[in-house]
Amino acid sequence: KQISGRKSDVLDCQWIRQLLSYRFLREAIQPGEAVCPLRSYVRQARQLAEDPARVVLQMQMALTEMNVRLDSVISDITGAMGQRFLRAIVDGERQGDGRVLHGTMGVDLTSIPTIGVGTALTIASEIGPDFSAFPSAPRFRSWLGLAPVTRISGGKPLPRRSPKVVNKVDQSLRMAAMTARRSQKFIGAGHRGRLARKDTPAAITATALELACLIYTLVTRGEEYVERGIEAYEQRRVDRFVSNLGRQAKKLGYRLVRVVDDPDTENSAEAMV
Repeated sequence: KQISGRKSDVLDCQWIRQLLSYRFLREAIQPGEAVCPLRSYVRQARQLAEDPARVVLQMQMALTEMNVRLDSVISDITGAMGQRFLRAIVDGERQGDGRVLHGTMGVDLTSIPTIGVGTALTIASEIGPDFSAFPSAPRFRSWLGLAPVTRISGGKPLPRRSPKVVNKVDQSLRMAAMTARRSQKFIGAGHRGRLARKDTPAAITATALELACLIYTLVTRGEEYVERGIEAYEQRRVDRFVSNLGRQAKKLGYRLVRVVDDPDTENSAEAMV
């Protein structure tokens, strides 16, 4: 064994054959060819039954290599929910077609901007498709710890501090809201507008609240998300600005008018309603 190059499978077989010829070794039972596959199956089944933890670890390692962190949103991948997701993956379901959660929640939550598969899996595993425990959207927001706190005493508002809620769904929604800054969708434009008016934690909370309302509406009504586009947000922002400007002008005794470009008339104006 210690001499380099002197040990090989061929030499081992020759040595074993020589020992057998001297009857120093007992003969092994070798079944027929029809029994060998059955013996392999039975031994494999016994090994799987005796060491389930090792098999679960191998499953988690395989999922990690596929960049699917299912263990971070589901405590036990061998449970009913975990097996359902694993069966969907084995059957060829992928993130791109939006069918991995659709069968569980009834709607495709990943169609909402910034809501990825991880966030959708968290919602599916923590709540499920039945939202009957939340009679209304405010109740759902309150359970998440995202509802605005209004404390008034003697007609004066008191310092507001949101209650500390340890909720995996709330944490996932806040993480999704943090990525909205780079989104070129309606939600992304709204989040950037909040960042311009508020501090970062308040803007993240407000965007997470918007995502929670969308999720509640889609799941309870069974509707699909419809993207309004960044142009719709810009138009809404302009309409709000003009409306506020008109109210301020009315308070000062003025009337706001809109200048209309007319090729025939150099200066023309249209009264705002």
